[in-house]
Amino acid sequence: MPATPSSAPDKSSLLINVYDGTRQPLADGTDVLYRIIDGNQKQLFVQDENFSSLSLKVPFYDNFGDNYNVIVFSDGYKQAGFTPVKLAPSIPTSLDLMLIPKDGHPNFAMAHAFLGVTLCYAGRWQDGDAAARRALRLSPRDPLAAIYCGVAAYAQFIGHNYEEAVQMARESMRQRGDFVGAHRVLTAAAGMAGQNEIASMALRELRRAQPNVTLAWIANELPMQQPADREHYLEGFRRAGLE
Repeated sequence: MPATPSSAPDKSSLLINVYDGTRQPLADGTDVLYRIIDGNQKQLFVQDENFSSLSLKVPFYDNFGDNYNVIVFSDGYKQAGFTPVKLAPSIPTSLDLMLIPKDGHPNFAMAHAFLGVTLCYAGRWQDGDAAARRALRLSPRDPLAAIYCGVAAYAQFIGHNYEEAVQMARESMRQRGDFVGAHRVLTAAAGMAGQNEIASMALRELRRAQPNVTLAWIANELPMQQPADREHYLEGFRRAGLE
């Protein structure tokens, strides 16, 4: 059962919903193994349940410990999970997870894109880029393809491939000019590449798309797990002129 350290008396509410590959709730009676790990890598909950929704209270630390990892498993399905699940003491958090059959061939492009950005935040940029490219191959004319290009752009930035990052960010913005993620990658990538004129112009456009953007916002709101990746991204913005 969940354990609450004495140093963290507050609690957060977490609701986990588990779906099958058709995006329907798992059949009644299906055994699901739930694992909850906090941002300090302490396992707080591991238990088999025979229902597809789980509601529980977990500690609120008011620090990095609130970046939770949620993992679910059921026989015949691939393991699913998400990180970081950011919690707050006063706002319930709901997380939906999809279990894909082990012998299935997942073709939900957006799921590949979300996997890609999660892998990038974990420092696995090559795997993140591959997931984003799969999304583009699965649905090249998708109205959300701008997001897939943006994920690929971010992956290339983390990999220090700035020219490719600029190219993919521009393609993302061509498809959807208001996608702020692409504006951010273009600004940072141009800054790191020494393309000062492009970086300056990109920063102006980024401020139009996201007026509240600052170095502090980038550092606090984007859940990069590797400190070196966070500092790398921030340096790109510094060179572009962001404060």
